[in-house]
Amino acid sequence: VMTADAFVDRVSSRLSDLGIAKNTAVPVVLGLSGGVDSTVLLHVCVKLEIPVIAVHINYGLRGKASTEDEAFCRRICGELGVALHVYTPAESEFRTRGKSLQESARDYRYQIFEQLAARSNSAFVALGHHADDNAETMLLNIFRGTGLKGLGGIPPLRPMDSSPSISIARPLLGLRRAEIEAFASNEDLAWREDSANNDPSFSRGFIRTKLAPQIAEGFGDAAFGNIARTAAVVREFQESNHDALVEAVFQGSVAGELSLSVPVLSDLEPVWQDRIIGEAIRRWTRKRSVDRHAVASVRRLLTSQTGRHTTLNDCTVTRDRAKLVFVQHST
Repeated sequence: VMTADAFVDRVSSRLSDLGIAKNTAVPVVLGLSGGVDSTVLLHVCVKLEIPVIAVHINYGLRGKASTEDEAFCRRICGELGVALHVYTPAESEFRTRGKSLQESARDYRYQIFEQLAARSNSAFVALGHHADDNAETMLLNIFRGTGLKGLGGIPPLRPMDSSPSISIARPLLGLRRAEIEAFASNEDLAWREDSANNDPSFSRGFIRTKLAPQIAEGFGDAAFGNIARTAAVVREFQESNHDALVEAVFQGSVAGELSLSVPVLSDLEPVWQDRIIGEAIRRWTRKRSVDRHAVASVRRLLTSQTGRHTTLNDCTVTRDRAKLVFVQHST
């Protein structure tokens, strides 16, 4: 069992690796739900004297429980002397047409994080995702159909979409949920439980409550951690070896503004065709995740006649002679 000091040292080392320094004058924006992961991250940051601005978003979707979550976050931030920003949006403020409630809430949350970080001159938004979340994400991506990028799970550090100078950092990604809960219990920390996280009617809740216990029973407690480690290895390999190559091939495939060259793409191996098309979808549309069906629908245009097209949410891709042209819909 990891001691409390060893746990704090692990997180401290990870924060340092991610570029988050102690005693800096610029605060870190920290997403605080009141759950065990974000609560522990807050306490460790305070223990390490890392200045923090906490953010809690009360969507009001759980009635009394949502009110109690907010009260809990206000109380612990008050006790720790941490500034807390609370947002209580009406559903009409964060609900996006064509997206699920969960996706809409996530988009709103990240938008708030980004705005607050920009106002605070902060370079980092720290979130409490851990190794079990990473394993769940990798499995979800596999079940939905994914390329290499999806096999990498959750990135430990990534620039925000519209503010590249601000990065999302996840210092707990190498720790298991059980390790985080053990630390919280040993330190007598309270936290809030969100019953929706374990609701098997949601895909992630199904993995957490039905699939993960079966995996542990059949392959041992370490199995889920091994899935997360595999995701981390895949991501590390991708990021350290292929970013420059992908960028070079992508730029070589561009045939003008928001368009790809059909002859260049046709000469590539299928795996590279999919990678470059996926990269174009990521850069030129508002699709947050790129699924294989979207990539396949664009790839089919390589062998289609001029004028054929496919629609991806906010964008239409059209075969125009020797080009695939991405036309964004006006909003």
